[in-house]
Amino acid sequence: MKAIDTRLGDKLYFKIGEVSKLVGVKPYVLRYWETEFPELNPEKTTTGQRTYSRNDVHLAALIDELVHQRRYTIEGARNVLKDVKGRWEDGLAQLDAATSEPAPPDPSFEREIERLKRENARLANLVDAQDKQIRNLKTNYLKLSKELLQHQKEKSSVAESLTRELKALRSIAVRTRPATTIQSD
Repeated sequence: MKAIDTRLGDKLYFKIGEVSKLVGVKPYVLRYWETEFPELNPEKTTTGQRTYSRNDVHLAALIDELVHQRRYTIEGARNVLKDVKGRWEDGLAQLDAATSEPAPPDPSFEREIERLKRENARLANLVDAQDKQIRNLKTNYLKLSKELLQHQKEKSSVAESLTRELKALRSIAVRTRPATTIQSD
């Protein structure tokens, strides 16, 4: 947090773009944090431009540290901010002094990780089952294609045999047909 103090200079108020660069997050993240952390409530000018105080910048830096560096969930970061009670400038120092070791991971984060692992395993099983179905369909398709080809060959063979038989019958019919004579008057 001391590093951010050196970058603030003598200014008292900052626009959202400046805070974005100072804290290292996009402006939309700051706007989102305003909806999740009531403590982060910059003033707005008559034109709707946000103006962050030095205290707001410190709070945004603290939220960034908690959420992005220490991997707290939004709910977990909210709980930490309640413990710090408005002293954002030295909020992390207070937090670290309260615990001699790094802040423990948020239990809701651990539960979410476990839930995501279970969901990932479920989806992997689903994909495996679908792959198996696809392989079975492909095998059945190939088998049916071979059978169809065989039936087509058999039908072609039968058609050729029938054609030969018809030719033979015509030939016999032509040979055995009585000769007709045309009589002229």
